[in-house]
Amino acid sequence: MKKNSSKTFILCLITIGISLGLYNSLVINDESIVGIENVSFNKRLDEILGRTVEGRTPASEVITLRNPARELIPHEVIFEKKIIETEKTNPEPLIETVPPNIKDSLNLKLFQIISKQDPQEAMTENIQGNIVVQNGVIEILTVTFHDGESLNLESLSLNANRFEYNYGGEVFYGMFYHTDEHHYIVKFTNGPFGNYQLIFKKE
Repeated sequence: MKKNSSKTFILCLITIGISLGLYNSLVINDESIVGIENVSFNKRLDEILGRTVEGRTPASEVITLRNPARELIPHEVIFEKKIIETEKTNPEPLIETVPPNIKDSLNLKLFQIISKQDPQEAMTENIQGNIVVQNGVIEILTVTFHDGESLNLESLSLNANRFEYNYGGEVFYGMFYHTDEHHYIVKFTNGPFGNYQLIFKKE
């Protein structure tokens, strides 16, 4: 009988202890073991804001940085976008200026005219012309074609074997080179005479 009483007493103590523990875990008040005055709720914000705030802070008073990295930039700093304008210069020539291929002093007579439309037939009758070259400059170039049309050019500087000339207020191009030591060719690459090649021969 005595043993049963002891067991009953122990079970009562255990039941009371468990009940008190559950009650304190669910309800926290001024009389509970864990009170607001006994616990300090400290939140370290020094890594974010550089300061420590003690105690509980209502959500309405919490200050957050939308962009911490941006806050570090002073408001006075203004980044300006620089627009670099390229200088307007004249376009580069299509062909680099190089020394003339022919620097000999020449005084040649027109020998033949070849048409690109009929390269097999060389015109030798009713044609006249000559070319004078000094120090890489065509000083005189005169031609009278078989149909009576004529061309007179002066002071054409050679760029390698090319030259440019003005005819009727427009600029056109041609070439001057030699096939052997006795024969030289003037070839018009465009313009009204672009269909012809002039063959000059040393006398």
